[in-house]
Amino acid sequence: MAVDEAGELVIFGGSDGAAGVYSLAESKVQQSFKVSGAITDAVWYGSQPVVSTSSGAIKVFGPKEITFSSHAGSANALAFHPCGEILASVGVDKSFTFYDLVEGKAVTQIFTDSCKRHPLFCTKAQANKMQHSLQLLSTPMGTSLQLVALTARSSYSMSKPERALRIST
Repeated sequence: MAVDEAGELVIFGGSDGAAGVYSLAESKVQQSFKVSGAITDAVWYGSQPVVSTSSGAIKVFGPKEITFSSHAGSANALAFHPCGEILASVGVDKSFTFYDLVEGKAVTQIFTDSCKRHPLFCTKAQANKMQHSLQLLSTPMGTSLQLVALTARSSYSMSKPERALRIST
C-alpha cells in the first residue's frame, strides 16, 4: 500500500484489520499490528507507518502510538503536507481532517458537500470521487505556509504560521 522513502519497506493491510511492515530486502514481515476495521490507505511519517481504516480511525504506529477517530464512517484516503508534519484524511462522512503529528492532535475537521449545493443533486460518481480522494498542495506566504486541500470540485486552504493553524476558505 505504501513504500518508504528508501524503497525498502512496504506497509500492507487487509480487510481483516491486520497491517504490517514488510522488508523487501529480507523478504519477510518485520512488524505487524491489528486495528479495528479494514485498512483503506497507508502512508509513512518518517519511519513510522500510518494507516486509515474503514472504522474511521487513523493510526500512527511507532514509539508514541497515536489514534485519531474524527470520521463518522470510513476514512478513505491520507495525504501528507510536504513539510511532513501535517497529515490530512478524507472520509465517507464528506469531511476532511488536518492533524498536527508533532503535537499529536487533530487541528480541524471540515465538512463539505462538493456536489452542487445539496447532496440530493450529487451523483454517486461525484460523491465517490470526493470521498475517496485527497490532495494537499502548499504555497509559501511570507513566513507561513498555505495548505490547500482539494477534494473533487471543492478546495479549502489553511495557513500555518509557525505552530498555529488557522482556517481560511
